[in-house]
Amino acid sequence: MSPPVPTSWEAITASWLGAALGVSIDALNVTPFDEDRAFLGRLARLEAATADGPLSAVAKLPTTSPGGRAVGEMLDVWNREARFYDELAHRVDVSVPARLYAASDGDDHILVLQDLAPAASGSELEGATDSQAALTVEALGALHGPWWGKVTTEAPDWLPRLSSDGVSVLPDIWAHNLPAFLRRYEHVTTQRSRSTVQAFVPQGAAWIAETARGAMTLAHADPRLANLMFDDDRVWLIDWQTAMATHGCTDLAFFMATNIGIEDRRANEADLLDRYAAALAASGAPVGPAEVRHEYRRAILWWMGMLGSNLATIEPDAPGQEMFDAMIERLFTAADDLDVDQLLS
Repeated sequence: MSPPVPTSWEAITASWLGAALGVSIDALNVTPFDEDRAFLGRLARLEAATADGPLSAVAKLPTTSPGGRAVGEMLDVWNREARFYDELAHRVDVSVPARLYAASDGDDHILVLQDLAPAASGSELEGATDSQAALTVEALGALHGPWWGKVTTEAPDWLPRLSSDGVSVLPDIWAHNLPAFLRRYEHVTTQRSRSTVQAFVPQGAAWIAETARGAMTLAHADPRLANLMFDDDRVWLIDWQTAMATHGCTDLAFFMATNIGIEDRRANEADLLDRYAAALAASGAPVGPAEVRHEYRRAILWWMGMLGSNLATIEPDAPGQEMFDAMIERLFTAADDLDVDQLLS
């Protein structure tokens, strides 16, 4: 019989973890991470003493924020991540932590994963280093390549598609939230980039329809530095709560345009796009560098709409606002640098 699903760290005891993992645990230390490590959840490191030696794992519980819970339930993120580890993790060509335990009971969920320490995430505020950026785009290519053009027929039905009904309503939400976003982030955007997103939002439905007619792949959909763990020459992708079927360049554009400093992106952009294209080719994906560059530019428009909506009303603490400012400045600067407004009709 499975143990009850815990709703707090206090409920994760040595006896609970022992029952969940099927091992005898003599002692357990639960250390919660900082709350800003996960937008829709809570994380804690579990350090246990067992008869076979020390055991270390990371546990995930849903957020306690009412707004976060509502978003998470609407997107089904906790079930989606558990299903990813059960059904897809062994089918991807990238490093992901092992799932040790998962359980749900109504709106309560827990996921226990392999502890990847000493691997560590990068700094979203400082931006990816050159080596982190290279490792990440190559990993994204390795993730996307084997599923390119196949995900809609080979992935399970629970994986959301870009063509899903819930995606088609996004442009209306963008339009509603955009004025507040433009007021809040005017200080880190240019007049040209603000005009670009204002012109794109009414064309968002057409963008989605055109992209959905193309080759989809399995995408992480949130490859920011907080969800990437680096250990020497290896990168691990964590937090698969928003995995979906979409164009691979949406992952690529989100990482490159928001998680790399502006000058570093400008200096390394061509090389990083070539690395991604080479990783796709090595995986057998029928896509070349020219298409990668085109879809990368198109995907920047997608993220202008998405972040222009998602960040419109969030009021983080000062460090969080500094990080959001950096992400938006990088993204909207990339839009200007790459002349994405020329893609609009």
